[in-house]
Amino acid sequence: MTIDVAGFCPMGCGTTLTLMCDGHIACKKLTCPSPFAVSQILMDQETEHLVTFTETSFTVTHPLRERVDNATLGCTLHEHVEGLDEPPVEPGVYRALEANGEWIWAPTEGARP
Repeated sequence: MTIDVAGFCPMGCGTTLTLMCDGHIACKKLTCPSPFAVSQILMDQETEHLVTFTETSFTVTHPLRERVDNATLGCTLHEHVEGLDEPPVEPGVYRALEANGEWIWAPTEGARP
């Protein structure tokens, strides 16, 4: 037995989510390209920003909590990094932590760009 879950499949299938008997949430549309996407998203324990620096560029992964109330739109991290003259750290993946208006770059274990 499964139970319908309120919400939308992140793969664009619509209101097709269901709670499986093992506790995972899945999309019940047969053609869904990633039926367990919701469960994968919910299993991500990261709650901070992750910034990947290469020699010439960067990317920012915002925490899911910033999706609430569109807080991502007010996030200043991307603008801050974009305004730097050079990467503040060696290439790699860093957890960006804000303290007293400053960004601190904490290396993540084993992650390389």
